[in-house]
Formats: sequence, structure tokens, C-alpha cells
Amino acid sequence: MQYGRAIVVPPLRLCASAPLRSCAPAPLRLLIERIEQQLEGAVRLAAEVGAKGKQQHIALAQRDPQQRVAAGEPIGAQQPPAHQQLTGDQRMLVEYKPFEPAFYHTDIADWGMALLLSQSAGPRAKVLVDTGHHYQAQNIEQIVAWLLDLDMLGGFHFNDRRYADDDLTLGSIDPYQIFRIFHEIRHFEWETGRRADIAYMIDQSHNLKGKIEAMIQTVTTAMELYAKAALVDHEKLTSAQSRCALVEAESCLKDAFSTDVRPAIREWAVSKGVAADPMDAFRQSGYLERITAERSQRNLAAVTSYA
Repeated sequence: MQYGRAIVVPPLRLCASAPLRSCAPAPLRLLIERIEQQLEGAVRLAAEVGAKGKQQHIALAQRDPQQRVAAGEPIGAQQPPAHQQLTGDQRMLVEYKPFEPAFYHTDIADWGMALLLSQSAGPRAKVLVDTGHHYQAQNIEQIVAWLLDLDMLGGFHFNDRRYADDDLTLGSIDPYQIFRIFHEIRHFEWETGRRADIAYMIDQSHNLKGKIEAMIQTVTTAMELYAKAALVDHEKLTSAQSRCALVEAESCLKDAFSTDVRPAIREWAVSKGVAADPMDAFRQSGYLERITAERSQRNLAAVTSYA
């Protein structure tokens, strides 16, 4: 699927209960073939739809310490060939996750592993940060700062979480964390004088909220938090940090975060000829009711069988 400018590779979820968990030669060869086919198909699809990025999330995992803990194999062996197939401005985004589908280990468990695999794959490979793919209380903005400094941050999967990979709507639990992530991006751009080339994507699971309204809410929240981050006075902040004036430095961030940017965003929207309140515009449009009725009629006309 194409989200923004990236092709999302459907993950190979090969759990410990699957036959391929064995490290015997034949299953391992089959596993390598499946990875090759998936990566090659993703590169072709990216070229067909004109996507710039190809996200790689191959969720190989094991449940028990008795199983072999592979050091980047066979994923590491397959990345350079897939990288060589990239053309134009395409790039590979390598995603990591510390757990799931199994809980003893995953082959790309953290940003360090994703970084090493990206560097070994080639210059077009970067790390993708999913905000839900971390341990509790992990400092995600520090990871973002490191990857920016190394020129290895390729993109984001934005969502929010309380315990695990909850895939809740952005900012629904901890909007200040997303603000801090955006701040690190803005500070990097201020410090270096160049724009960070990042693919911003949304990876959420809207099980209770209406799916369209949840997406509108997410995009609106992202715009607001990014606008707040853009208000940080970087010169004042850097000066306070250099003097270890922690209260002053914290105020630089909190003052920006506390600013109500919604009037400015509404004014910007009107200047672009779009609705000042996208949620209200969607609800007033009647689109949801119309497509719900249309799909209900199609479903009634569909012929189904358990045979």
C-alpha cells in the first residue's frame, strides 16, 4: 500500500510455531526465497505507483531461548540485492520492533539493529521510526535526534500508545511526546540550515473511532503539534541550555507547546481555499452516510456461499 511517499511491505510474520522457525537448510532457503520475492515485488510496485520509499518490516521472531537467535540472518543477506534494484529517488526504509509477533526476540529489535542493516544495505537505506515500536518510557526523541545527526532518519509511522503497540490516534495519549519529536526535527533544520528529508506516515488501528474521522483528527493534531514545535525560539533555547538554565530552557518548550495555534491554522486553511474546520466539513458533507448506504446495497446484492 502507498502511504504518503512510501511502499509498505506487508510483514512476513513467521512465528516460532511456524515450520520456518527451524534453522535447517531447506526451511531457511525457503525463508530467504520468500523475503527475496517480497522485497523484489515491493520495489516493482513502488516504481509503478511512483512512490519514493519502500518500507521494510520483516517481522521474524522467536518465542523461546532454545531457538537459534540469528544475528541479522537471513534479513541482512537479502537487503543489499533489494537495495540494488532501487531506481530514481527510491529508498529503502527499515523498520524495527522489540516484540511481536513473538516475545523472546525479533530479528530487528531496535533502532541500532535497523541502523546497522540500513548501513550495510547501501546509501539509499534509512531507518523508519514507528512511535509505538518501543519499550515503555523509551526516549523516542533522542533516537530521532541521533538518526537525524547521522543522516539516517528515513521516515515515521505516527501513532500513540499506552502500553504496547496500541496504534491509537496521534496525540491521544501523550501529545507532548509528539511535540518533542517534531521539535528535534525543527531544531536539526535550524542548526544545519537544511530541510530534513523525511517520509511522514500514519500507522494506526481505528477499531472504535470512525476511520475517516480518526484520520482527520490525526492529521489535524499533527498540524497543530508541528506548528507548536515551529514556535520554539531555538536561539533562546540553545543559550539557556549552554548556561544550564534549565527552567528557562524548559519554558522555551512549554511556552511553544501551550500556544493555541488553531486560529493560525484555520486562517491558513481559508487562504488555501479549504475548510477551516475539516471535521465539521466532513460531517456536514454527508459523505459517510452516502457511502455507507451504497456499500450496504452492494453487500445485499453480493452472492455469498460457505461451500
